[in-house]
Amino acid sequence: MARIIYGVQGEGRGHSSRSKIIIEHLLDQGHEVRILTSQKGYAYLSQFYDDVTAIMGLKFVFDGDQLDVLKTLQKNLQDGSTDAGKTLKALFSGIKSFDPHLAITDFEPFVPYAKTLYNLPFISINHQHVISHYHLEYPYRWRGDYLKARAVVDNMYWFADHYYVTSFFFPEVRRRFRRRSSLVGPILRREVLRQKRAKGDHILIYATTPESRRALELAQEMKAPCVAYGFEEPAGRRGNITFKKPSTRGFLRDAAEARAIITNGGYTLMSEALYLGKPVYSIPIGSQFEQMMNGYYLEKLGYGLFDLEPRRERLRMFLDGLAYFRKNIRRDRDRFCSNQELFAELDRLIADLNR
Repeated sequence: MARIIYGVQGEGRGHSSRSKIIIEHLLDQGHEVRILTSQKGYAYLSQFYDDVTAIMGLKFVFDGDQLDVLKTLQKNLQDGSTDAGKTLKALFSGIKSFDPHLAITDFEPFVPYAKTLYNLPFISINHQHVISHYHLEYPYRWRGDYLKARAVVDNMYWFADHYYVTSFFFPEVRRRFRRRSSLVGPILRREVLRQKRAKGDHILIYATTPESRRALELAQEMKAPCVAYGFEEPAGRRGNITFKKPSTRGFLRDAAEARAIITNGGYTLMSEALYLGKPVYSIPIGSQFEQMMNGYYLEKLGYGLFDLEPRRERLRMFLDGLAYFRKNIRRDRDRFCSNQELFAELDRLIADLNR
């Protein structure tokens, strides 16, 4: 059995929920796993595991609903001078006492130093490296956002022995990464895999930005029955919209029974929606290229529509086209879960290390 140190990006919930799926598999196989994460990742994973260490994490700064790249960089440089030292100290002491065989990271920037300083085998599992390792299509006006995002991803870490890049779309790999980067489909939570798909009447709305509220207003105008999460509204029904309190079980049930889903451009919920067979109307956060890219490929593949600013005619077009979007999602349904494929890769890798 192997001892594994696992770094998890703490911003948002997508990294920690994906990592939890993989950690569960590693523990089920009898391996020991020590987790290093921050912020929301620590709050989430420490509910389930005892061996979780809080470390420094990236902090993002928004101007309204736009990601401010310069202020984000300044914020992390200012706050990181002492926290980074503490994090590296915790990492080094942890490695010394734990003596791991393997390091894994989901877009967490400190654990990769285990490879350079202790010559540990190191692999990366995330969605973000699709930006730097693969040839992407996008509108030319997004060129500046793409270059900024690629610079961040390229410099997060660049020396993994192998990158497993999860994605619901599959662009061509760049030549220099052909031997070190593999595209796999989404990695899904057990709670999602257990859901029974159904065709309900409601539209599920989950969003966290001001532009998302505009989508809520448009849904109210159209009188479509909706269930909404993530808004600062008391639970209860107002008009055609039922607002609900946060609940993982309730949310997944509502997602599995929804007619369609309206959300931002987050990869995790988008992937779960596609697995459940639900068309998506995406409202990506402006200047956050990863979300914009997800929305672009969602529409390109015929799984739904995206708009940086939701518009009445586009939302109507989305609702009128649900049958078309469902047909395309059914066509590609085998692409939307790669848990077993990735688990088999990890098991093979660890077996090779043991030999």
